[in-house]
Amino acid sequence: MSHWRMLVAVLCCALLAACDLDAPKLASANVSIYQAGQSLHSWQLSRAQLASLEGWLVDHRTGWNPDMATYVPRVLITGTGVDGSTWRIHILGTLVVMAGSRTQLKQSFARAEIDSLVTAIGASQ
Repeated sequence: MSHWRMLVAVLCCALLAACDLDAPKLASANVSIYQAGQSLHSWQLSRAQLASLEGWLVDHRTGWNPDMATYVPRVLITGTGVDGSTWRIHILGTLVVMAGSRTQLKQSFARAEIDSLVTAIGASQ
């Protein structure tokens, strides 16, 4: 195999490999519920809900994959990190998409895991 083909093969494997999520430490977060692209309801997470969200993210930090798609929101969490960074967490059925300033990752979860996340933030899906 030529050196170029080997390099391309190695790069493709690296890009397709699952990533670990570097879960942000959030200072605050808001949740918005959408239907057909329109925001129906929004609220700010309490300290307890924020702690539950962070715990969920830490517990599910492995198995994420790079993603470049654009999504119409259903349940959207917009958070501000203690470092001033902005994070968006989309909950789309059993898919969770986590987007920061430089990266976007996605992962599908079992319904029970999504239910625990939705409960943690005081939403229903």
